[in-house]
Amino acid sequence: MDLFNLRGVVFFCFALGLAGCADPKSAFASSESISCQAPGAASSAWEKQTRAAGLVVSTVDKNFKQGLIRYVDLEKGQLQQKPGLGSGDSFVRADQSRIYVINRFGQDGIRVLDRTTFEVLADKHDEDLSNPSDVAVVGDNLFLSRYEKKTLRRYKLPALILEREYDLSRFADADGIAEAQWMKYHEGRLYVELQRLTRDPKSLLLRPKDPGAVAVLDVQADKFLPQAIELAGANPVTDFKVNPHGELYVGTMGEYAKLDGGIERVGGKKGFVVTEKELGGDIVDFAWIRENELVAIVRTLPPVRTRLLHVSLDAERKTTVITERSGDFYEGLHSVLYVENCGAIVVAERDTENPKLSFISVEDFKYVPGRYLDVGLAPYHMVLAP
Repeated sequence: MDLFNLRGVVFFCFALGLAGCADPKSAFASSESISCQAPGAASSAWEKQTRAAGLVVSTVDKNFKQGLIRYVDLEKGQLQQKPGLGSGDSFVRADQSRIYVINRFGQDGIRVLDRTTFEVLADKHDEDLSNPSDVAVVGDNLFLSRYEKKTLRRYKLPALILEREYDLSRFADADGIAEAQWMKYHEGRLYVELQRLTRDPKSLLLRPKDPGAVAVLDVQADKFLPQAIELAGANPVTDFKVNPHGELYVGTMGEYAKLDGGIERVGGKKGFVVTEKELGGDIVDFAWIRENELVAIVRTLPPVRTRLLHVSLDAERKTTVITERSGDFYEGLHSVLYVENCGAIVVAERDTENPKLSFISVEDFKYVPGRYLDVGLAPYHMVLAP
């Protein structure tokens, strides 16, 4: 369980056109440009993960009552928004033509947008209290993970017609709910992250008593492999990330403040490539930037502090603090992405007074003055748009 699993209430904004709007104060001045290049064709899993024409960001207020969907054109350094299409608790995904908005508590459904015009192409309520977590699109199939339910669903695009449910309870812990969260389609298989948390009927707490796992769907055969991949750590919380060799990794948090998780490879030899003890905090997010080199966000408590780290996994292992923030659980450094065609990492900074996306060079790991975008509300979930 992490900050993503909080209850939100829908908030709609009004009075802006269907085509979205450019926010002048959120455009880079020419002297402060990120200088992102066109992403170019991507063939490998690594290139697909790190090359992007834009960013899609869901933003929320501190009370999870207001939310906006933002699109960042990386080449133009320009921000667009279309109000009323997200909730105060939305996740996002994107492909070359569409944006997918996963609205959670209070809406529990999927909204598909045209990436250029923000026109709503489809809007589907899933099931009350399903708490959908992620979508993965394979051809005209849209897979939906549902945190509070025992099944994964497959919808047919473009109309979002429900075609099949897959029972995940055989991969769950004793309470029968696997807590399915992030997904990734990779080399013909759909990988589904399972937190496998224990539900305490006397409280709202979910506790990690079993190792996390990854269920694997053979998409062509349309069936899950008999055994899930058991992880070394409990409570996986990060999205799946591939390294330059195309190998899948995930971050597991374990128990809060116990430093019992880390970053580990999915499949192959079980174990961490770097532990939370080495990182000095609970894993929040990470991104590979080169072979044997990554950046990671960790949270320490008490007191609450988030740090962005540069981690070298060479023979002489080294961890360096790039920046850090203090604040409550809501605030601080929240997510990080590596954008190869920008030569930078993008960091989502959830600051009540100054929420923004900051760009940091991967050459010297320093902020460059002016190289950030004010996104209005705090960035909640951020993905690359190819």
